[in-house]
Amino acid sequence: MLRTYGKSFLLSTLLILFAGAECSNGFILPPAGVDPEINTLELDAFNQVNQQRIQNGESLLQMDNSVRNVARAHSQDMVDRDFFAHDNPDGESPFDRLAAAEITYSIAGENIAFTNHSDPVPRIVQGWMDSQGHRENILRDSFTHTGMGVAINSGVDPEEFYFTQVFIGKRSGKDGEEIVFYYDTPIAVVSEEPNSEPFQK
Repeated sequence: MLRTYGKSFLLSTLLILFAGAECSNGFILPPAGVDPEINTLELDAFNQVNQQRIQNGESLLQMDNSVRNVARAHSQDMVDRDFFAHDNPDGESPFDRLAAAEITYSIAGENIAFTNHSDPVPRIVQGWMDSQGHRENILRDSFTHTGMGVAINSGVDPEEFYFTQVFIGKRSGKDGEEIVFYYDTPIAVVSEEPNSEPFQK
Protein backbone atom coordinates (compact mmCIF):
# COMPACT_ATOMS: atom_id res chain seq x y z
CA MET A 1 0.00 0.00 0.00
CA LEU A 2 1.25 3.47 -0.83
CA ARG A 3 1.27 6.02 1.94
CA THR A 4 0.97 9.70 1.19
CA TYR A 5 2.70 12.36 3.25
CA GLY A 6 3.22 16.08 2.96
CA LYS A 7 4.81 17.24 -0.27
CA SER A 8 6.31 20.42 1.16
CA PHE A 9 9.76 20.46 2.71
CA LEU A 10 9.52 23.29 5.23
CA LEU A 11 12.35 23.47 7.74
CA SER A 12 11.07 23.68 11.28
CA THR A 13 13.16 25.28 14.01
CA LEU A 14 12.58 24.93 17.74
CA LEU A 15 14.44 27.03 20.31
CA ILE A 16 14.81 25.40 23.72
CA LEU A 17 16.85 25.83 26.88
CA PHE A 18 19.78 23.70 27.94
CA ALA A 19 18.91 20.61 29.99
CA GLY A 20 20.28 17.16 30.77
CA ALA A 21 23.69 15.58 31.29
CA GLU A 22 26.72 15.43 29.03
CA CYS A 23 26.53 12.89 26.21
CA SER A 24 29.07 10.10 26.36
CA ASN A 25 31.17 9.27 23.33
CA GLY A 26 29.95 6.18 21.54
CA PHE A 27 31.63 3.99 18.93
CA ILE A 28 30.61 2.29 15.72
CA LEU A 29 30.02 -1.14 17.28
CA PRO A 30 26.35 -1.60 18.22
CA PRO A 31 25.12 -2.68 21.63
CA ALA A 32 24.79 -6.41 22.20
CA GLY A 33 21.62 -7.93 20.79
CA VAL A 34 21.19 -5.61 17.80
CA ASP A 35 20.09 -7.52 14.70
CA PRO A 36 23.01 -7.83 12.22
CA GLU A 37 20.81 -6.66 9.32
CA ILE A 38 19.81 -3.55 11.26
CA ASN A 39 23.43 -2.87 12.16
CA THR A 40 24.53 -3.20 8.52
CA LEU A 41 21.79 -0.87 7.26
CA GLU A 42 22.62 1.72 9.92
CA LEU A 43 26.34 1.67 9.16
CA ASP A 44 25.77 1.78 5.39
CA ALA A 45 23.49 4.82 5.75
CA PHE A 46 25.91 6.47 8.18
CA ASN A 47 28.80 5.96 5.74
CA GLN A 48 26.82 7.26 2.78
CA VAL A 49 25.86 10.39 4.71
CA ASN A 50 29.52 10.95 5.54
CA GLN A 51 30.41 10.49 1.87
CA GLN A 52 27.99 13.31 1.08
CA ARG A 53 29.70 15.49 3.67
CA ILE A 54 33.15 14.76 2.23
CA GLN A 55 31.96 15.56 -1.28
CA ASN A 56 30.67 18.91 -0.03
CA GLY A 57 33.77 19.85 1.97
CA GLU A 58 32.40 19.10 5.44
CA SER A 59 34.07 17.15 8.25
CA LEU A 60 33.04 13.59 9.05
CA LEU A 61 30.33 12.95 11.60
CA GLN A 62 31.18 10.62 14.48
CA MET A 63 28.76 7.87 15.44
CA ASP A 64 27.55 8.20 19.03
CA ASN A 65 25.89 5.08 20.39
CA SER A 66 23.76 6.99 22.89
CA VAL A 67 22.30 9.05 20.06
CA ARG A 68 22.09 5.95 17.89
CA ASN A 69 19.95 4.22 20.50
CA VAL A 70 17.55 7.19 20.53
CA ALA A 71 17.32 7.13 16.73
CA ARG A 72 16.76 3.38 16.55
CA ALA A 73 14.10 3.47 19.26
CA HIS A 74 12.16 6.12 17.32
CA SER A 75 12.30 4.07 14.13
CA GLN A 76 11.04 1.02 16.01
CA ASP A 77 8.31 3.08 17.65
CA MET A 78 7.11 4.22 14.23
CA VAL A 79 6.87 0.57 13.15
CA ASP A 80 5.23 -0.63 16.36
CA ARG A 81 2.62 2.13 16.54
CA ASP A 82 2.16 2.66 12.79
CA PHE A 83 2.92 6.37 12.49
CA PHE A 84 5.43 8.45 10.54
CA ALA A 85 6.39 11.73 12.18
CA HIS A 86 9.05 13.45 14.26
CA ASP A 87 6.65 13.69 17.22
CA ASN A 88 5.33 10.37 18.49
CA PRO A 89 1.65 9.73 19.36
CA ASP A 90 2.37 10.76 22.97
CA GLY A 91 3.46 14.20 21.74
CA GLU A 92 7.13 13.61 22.50
CA SER A 93 9.49 15.52 20.20
CA PRO A 94 13.04 14.63 19.17
CA PHE A 95 14.22 16.95 21.96
CA ASP A 96 12.13 15.08 24.52
CA ARG A 97 13.71 11.79 23.45
CA LEU A 98 17.23 13.21 23.71
CA ALA A 99 16.45 14.71 27.11
CA ALA A 100 15.07 11.38 28.36
CA ALA A 101 18.36 9.77 27.36
CA GLU A 102 20.27 12.54 29.19
CA ILE A 103 22.01 13.63 26.00
CA THR A 104 22.99 17.29 25.81
CA TYR A 105 24.18 19.37 22.89
CA SER A 106 24.43 22.91 21.57
CA ILE A 107 22.57 22.13 18.35
CA ALA A 108 20.60 19.13 17.14
CA GLY A 109 18.52 17.91 14.23
CA GLU A 110 16.61 14.90 12.99
CA ASN A 111 15.89 13.38 9.58
CA ILE A 112 13.38 10.57 9.14
CA ALA A 113 12.27 8.62 6.09
CA PHE A 114 10.93 5.25 5.04
CA THR A 115 11.00 3.12 1.93
CA ASN A 116 9.78 -0.27 0.80
CA HIS A 117 12.56 -0.67 -1.76
CA SER A 118 14.70 -3.80 -1.45
CA ASP A 119 17.90 -1.68 -1.56
CA PRO A 120 16.83 1.01 0.90
CA VAL A 121 19.96 2.91 1.88
CA PRO A 122 20.78 4.67 -1.43
CA ARG A 123 17.11 5.67 -1.84
CA ILE A 124 16.88 7.07 1.67
CA VAL A 125 20.12 9.06 1.51
CA GLN A 126 19.38 10.38 -1.98
CA GLY A 127 15.85 11.31 -0.89
CA TRP A 128 17.29 13.31 1.98
CA MET A 129 19.84 14.99 -0.30
CA ASP A 130 17.08 15.94 -2.75
CA SER A 131 15.12 17.72 0.01
CA GLN A 132 16.47 21.11 1.06
CA GLY A 133 15.87 20.80 4.79
CA HIS A 134 17.18 17.25 5.06
CA ARG A 135 20.21 18.17 2.94
CA GLU A 136 20.94 21.12 5.21
CA ASN A 137 20.93 18.82 8.22
CA ILE A 138 23.31 16.37 6.54
CA LEU A 139 25.72 19.14 5.53
CA ARG A 140 25.40 21.40 8.59
CA ASP A 141 28.96 22.13 9.74
CA SER A 142 27.96 22.62 13.39
CA PHE A 143 26.87 18.97 13.68
CA THR A 144 29.69 16.78 15.00
CA HIS A 145 28.03 13.53 16.11
CA THR A 146 25.14 11.44 14.91
CA GLY A 147 23.10 8.33 15.50
CA MET A 148 21.51 6.35 12.68
CA GLY A 149 18.63 4.07 13.66
CA VAL A 150 16.73 1.63 11.46
CA ALA A 151 13.68 -0.57 12.03
CA ILE A 152 12.05 -3.03 9.64
CA ASN A 153 8.33 -3.63 9.33
CA SER A 154 8.26 -7.30 8.29
CA GLY A 155 4.49 -7.52 8.61
CA VAL A 156 3.89 -6.10 5.14
CA ASP A 157 4.94 -7.20 1.67
CA PRO A 158 7.25 -5.72 0.58
CA GLU A 159 8.97 -4.94 3.87
CA GLU A 160 9.17 -1.30 4.97
CA PHE A 161 12.40 0.21 6.25
CA TYR A 162 12.18 3.15 8.66
CA PHE A 163 15.24 5.37 9.07
CA THR A 164 15.89 7.99 11.74
CA GLN A 165 19.09 10.04 11.83
CA VAL A 166 19.64 12.28 14.83
CA PHE A 167 22.42 14.89 14.64
CA ILE A 168 24.04 16.77 17.48
CA GLY A 169 26.78 19.32 17.99
CA LYS A 170 28.48 18.77 21.32
CA ARG A 171 27.84 21.67 23.67
CA SER A 172 30.58 24.12 24.63
CA GLY A 173 29.99 23.74 28.36
CA LYS A 174 28.26 27.06 28.97
CA ASP A 175 25.20 26.64 31.16
CA GLY A 176 22.02 28.32 30.05
CA GLU A 177 23.05 28.64 26.43
CA GLU A 178 20.33 28.62 23.81
CA ILE A 179 19.87 25.42 21.85
CA VAL A 180 18.51 25.17 18.32
CA PHE A 181 16.73 22.08 16.99
CA TYR A 182 16.25 21.53 13.25
CA TYR A 183 13.92 19.05 11.64
CA ASP A 184 12.07 18.83 8.37
CA THR A 185 8.87 17.37 6.96
CA PRO A 186 9.21 13.55 6.83
CA ILE A 187 9.72 11.97 3.43
CA ALA A 188 8.71 8.59 2.07
CA VAL A 189 10.47 7.05 -0.90
CA VAL A 190 8.08 4.26 -1.85
CA SER A 191 7.20 2.10 -4.83
CA GLU A 192 4.49 -0.37 -5.71
CA GLU A 193 7.11 -2.94 -6.64
CA PRO A 194 10.17 -3.43 -4.43
CA ASN A 195 12.61 -3.12 -7.33
CA SER A 196 10.89 -0.40 -9.36
CA GLU A 197 12.06 3.19 -9.51
CA PRO A 198 11.10 4.99 -6.31
CA PHE A 199 9.22 8.25 -6.06
CA GLN A 200 8.64 10.70 -3.24
CA LYS A 201 5.51 11.77 -1.43
